Amino acid sequence: MRHLSTRGKHVRISSVFKRKSQGSDRASRKRVTVPSHRLYEGQPCITLAVQWGSKGEAVGHRLAPRLGFERYDSEILDNLARQSKVSRDILSALDEDSSTDFSFLVSSLLGSPYVVAEDFGRDLVRIVHQIAENGSCLIMGRGAAFILRGPSVLNVRIIEPFEQRLARLQESRQISYTEAEITLAEIDSARSQFVEDYFKRDIEDPEAYDLVVNAQFLDEEAILDMICRAFEHKRATL
Repeated sequence: MRHLSTRGKHVRISSVFKRKSQGSDRASRKRVTVPSHRLYEGQPCITLAVQWGSKGEAVGHRLAPRLGFERYDSEILDNLARQSKVSRDILSALDEDSSTDFSFLVSSLLGSPYVVAEDFGRDLVRIVHQIAENGSCLIMGRGAAFILRGPSVLNVRIIEPFEQRLARLQESRQISYTEAEITLAEIDSARSQFVEDYFKRDIEDPEAYDLVVNAQFLDEEAILDMICRAFEHKRATL
């Protein structure tokens, strides 16, 4: 996904996109949120939220084939773009990794229908539920743990110390310490803001997840085993 820098400043979603209806000034400043949803009791599935640059990204790629699951990541945006007929670039500006340049948003919206952040939130919830109902799926990020909760879904978060993720980013991209630090801080901030804006929740709230794994001293295989065992145990309670 294209990363658009704002020189360290995340543009708040609700401050950028206009509401479709012309309400009062107070209404137009209303925080963008997705309403809470009932317990999910559909087909078994897993949501996986990972800190960017952590081992969790590699775990996500290995977990789906290990379980025979379909993995959904950027495909969620593809579905949103196809069903809403809104440019994928514009939807990417609303996505969890976006620290988007305001000028890019303005130029993208010219000649396009208004994109309402509330609409994006509702569409996101609908798409995630559609994917989950197919069963045997792994949903990466997009606040899915705050959309799907209940006995049929295992919500997992993988974390790792900032310095450890920073070193991995420097090595993989061959960039300076400062550039890696800025990039990592921007994406951490964007993901946190995404959850706050749409779900009124803290992305680090442990109560949102069935399993929180600190990958600092664990290898990928150990984390995979842990998630698979937790999923098996939760399914056994159905």
